[in-house]
Amino acid sequence: MRSALFVLLLLTMGACRRKEAPRIEQVGPAELTHQRSCEWLDWENNSCRADSVLRAGEVRFEQVTFVEANPSATRALVGQLDGAGSLVDLRSGDVLLRFPPHTSKREWCDDSRLVVSSPLADFGSSQGLLGTSLEVVWFDASAAVQRAVLHRGLRAVPRLACGPGGSLAFIVSGTRGEAPIELYRWSPEEGSKLLETWAGEIENGDSSDLDVSWSPLGQPEWCARVRPYSVNRCVPPVRPVAR
Repeated sequence: MRSALFVLLLLTMGACRRKEAPRIEQVGPAELTHQRSCEWLDWENNSCRADSVLRAGEVRFEQVTFVEANPSATRALVGQLDGAGSLVDLRSGDVLLRFPPHTSKREWCDDSRLVVSSPLADFGSSQGLLGTSLEVVWFDASAAVQRAVLHRGLRAVPRLACGPGGSLAFIVSGTRGEAPIELYRWSPEEGSKLLETWAGEIENGDSSDLDVSWSPLGQPEWCARVRPYSVNRCVPPVRPVAR
């Protein structure tokens, strides 16, 4: 009888979890609570997990995996364990936009522009996540949410930079023998516009070595960083000499 009770006690303890003291992180007006727990009989802590809950206003977001807030911490891209991503007002808890699964933050350009990236398709265990969908979300003068697609395709976007007047510059990687590396500029008025293609291959490197910035005149500039990066040298593309 005692042995049966002992086994029952062990099973009951195995089904329960011991919890550590919660850790609370302030994200602007919202609170992100992290609660770590482990199975009672797991002395090596192999079963431990951290559950995170975001409380914004009166709204709770369960199983939060990340919170990417804007500089003033009034809005944030919130990811959850099931892959869902939402743009959340941290003051009220209102969901302003919902994104495709596996969406991640690429850049907050000040408080009003967010660039996000998501895979184009999920082929499961055979090939995994493929392609890139790059999207910008911004708020107009009335605080209404606007969104636009910057790029969608199998090629990646290794670099982007926030620019003046709500504009963006980004690089689309090439595919050997098929598509060149390209530099684009996007603005709310004109959309995405191809500015330049990279002539030939990048010597001793690839598109991940590229960098993009903005000139004092408000024009995108790009160059290829020379390896090793410690030499601090960036080479512009080869351009035809004007005659």
